[in-house]
Amino acid sequence: MPGPSPLLCADIGNSRTTLGLLVDGEVTHHWRVATDERRTVDEWAVLIRGLLVPTGAADDLRGLAVCSTVPAVLHEWRQMMVDYHPDIPHVVV
Repeated sequence: MPGPSPLLCADIGNSRTTLGLLVDGEVTHHWRVATDERRTVDEWAVLIRGLLVPTGAADDLRGLAVCSTVPAVLHEWRQMMVDYHPDIPHVVV
C-alpha cells in the first residue's frame, strides 16, 4: 500500500469482532467476523492476513490497537500479536 502505513484496529465483542484499517485517521477498509472463543492464535493470524492481503497492507502495518470484552479471545490476540507481529507496536485498550 503506497503512502502512509496503516493501523489495524479491532473491537472484540461477545458475538462479533469488528476490524478496521485506518490510514491517516480515515477508515479505508472494515470487516466483521464471528468472535469464536475456540479460535486459536494461528487461526486469528491466518484470518487477519487473509483480510489484509487484498488491501496491500498485510506487510505494511504500523501498529495494532485492540479492545475486548472477551478475556479468552483477548488472550489469543495478545499471543498472536507477539508471535506473528513482534515488530509492530500494539496497544490493548
